[in-house]
Amino acid sequence: MQVATAGSGKQALEQLSSRSFDLFVTDNVPVPSMNRTALEVLREFRPRTEVLVMSGSTDPSYAFQARQQGAAAYLRKPLKPEKLAAEIRRLYKPAA
Repeated sequence: MQVATAGSGKQALEQLSSRSFDLFVTDNVPVPSMNRTALEVLREFRPRTEVLVMSGSTDPSYAFQARQQGAAAYLRKPLKPEKLAAEIRRLYKPAA
């Protein structure tokens, strides 16, 4: 398994436009320049990529929105590393 990181939404979009990923882990933050969320933008570039959304939001509609936009899983922060690892193992399906 290889891991890539991005320090900003712009960097993440640059990576998404140039390579594919089996799993994308994100906080479903708004992308102001595009007036959409990170997940909506990801779905445009890579519709088949599994997505795990993590967020510190206590608003239940945030999790619902992430699921509606195609997130395979939603974890609320703060979270335990073992919970994150378990979700990654469950969702990670390397391309053949």
